[in-house]
Amino acid sequence: MTIRDLVVEQAGKAPGAIAVGAPGREPLTYEGLLDQMDSVHRSLRQAGIAQDGRVAGVVPNGPESAVLFASVAASAVFAPLNPAYNEAEFEFYLGDLGVNALVLPRGSGSASRHAA
Repeated sequence: MTIRDLVVEQAGKAPGAIAVGAPGREPLTYEGLLDQMDSVHRSLRQAGIAQDGRVAGVVPNGPESAVLFASVAASAVFAPLNPAYNEAEFEFYLGDLGVNALVLPRGSGSASRHAA
């Protein structure tokens, strides 16, 4: 079974059940998680990233990183990177991984922007 299969199964049983939650944040249901996964899938394919494509994500720990991890991993190879890396570390990891895409939070000042 894939990550997506598991989410599809749970969304079929209890679409309104909470899939991802955190204090002070709006919970994400299994139905919402499945919608997010499908949206990411379409975006990756439209960008030309195949199932074996490599995507790195630079997102702080939290519910957003969990959703990003599940969403991208359902459609491509995903490598989470530490937002605290410096530019040289990003250059090394991005080069070593051979990423096809890099996901950053909107307005990010991450050193990964310079390394990409």
